[in-house]
Amino acid sequence: MGGGQLGLINLGLRVVNPDPAYEKLLKDAGLDAKNSADIWSDKGQEIRVKATDLTAKQKSLYVDGRLGVVVDGTGANINKIKGQKSLLDKVGYECAMIYVNTNLETAIARDAKRDRTLGANAVTKMWDAVQKNVKKYKSIFGSSMYIIDNSDGSNWLGESQK
Repeated sequence: MGGGQLGLINLGLRVVNPDPAYEKLLKDAGLDAKNSADIWSDKGQEIRVKATDLTAKQKSLYVDGRLGVVVDGTGANINKIKGQKSLLDKVGYECAMIYVNTNLETAIARDAKRDRTLGANAVTKMWDAVQKNVKKYKSIFGSSMYIIDNSDGSNWLGESQK
């Protein structure tokens, strides 16, 4: 669930997410985004770094212009998010976290349907890492952290309008 489904783009916020650039660069290089061997190959990871660098430059332009941004990511790396929040706080942004959660079964099922799949083992490891970070994120963002359950069968739209 990205910024579009929550209506954040309609508020003028810019979404910062390396996935679209990564998927395009994989395709341009002749790699298959549905093949985990291609994704985890040296070339696939080199392309991931390039996509991340391009996205960082894009975010930098947004921040320099003091545009509203949505940093869209998995939440697996708490130090990365903490560092991004710190930098944004320093230049005057008000930061909040919208933590969109799913149960593991939903995460695995949605990964299998994506154009770029990671596989159940990688998804499980990432999901576990993210779940362990929830309390830490609450301490970092305090009352500016909003948790939405986006598991299959949940009422995420009703929750997001509270």
